[in-house]
Amino acid sequence: MDDPGHDLLCEYLGAQWLENPGVEIAWQQIGWGRFYDRMFEGTPHMWMVGWWMDYPHPDDVLRVQWWLAPGWQNKVYDRLVEGARRVMDQEEQMRMYGQAARILSRSRRSCLSPTGASTRW
Repeated sequence: MDDPGHDLLCEYLGAQWLENPGVEIAWQQIGWGRFYDRMFEGTPHMWMVGWWMDYPHPDDVLRVQWWLAPGWQNKVYDRLVEGARRVMDQEEQMRMYGQAARILSRSRRSCLSPTGASTRW
C-alpha cells in the first residue's frame, strides 16, 4: 500500500485504540497480492481496506463487496441479501438490507468506517 495517507490513518487509528480500549496495534502494511493470499490462507484478526462504491445502494456493500470476508457464513444473512435483490417494493427491500446489516454488525466480521462515510438504510 503505497499511499502516504495510509501511514497517517494507521498512526491515528493506533493512537485511538491505545487510548481506548488500551490495545496496542502492530500494523503491517502489505501489497495487494500478499493481502489476497493472506485473506484466503486464514483471515487476519483485523484488516483495513477501502474501496469506492460501484453504485450507491446497500447491495453494493452487503453483497457485491462482502467477498472480502472469506470464511464468514450466515444463512439468514445470505437469504436476506439475495432476497432483497429481487424485491420490487423499496421499503421492504430496505428493511431486508437493514436486517442483514444488523446481522453483519453483530458478527465477528464487523466493519469500521474510519473515513466518516455513512450509509442510512
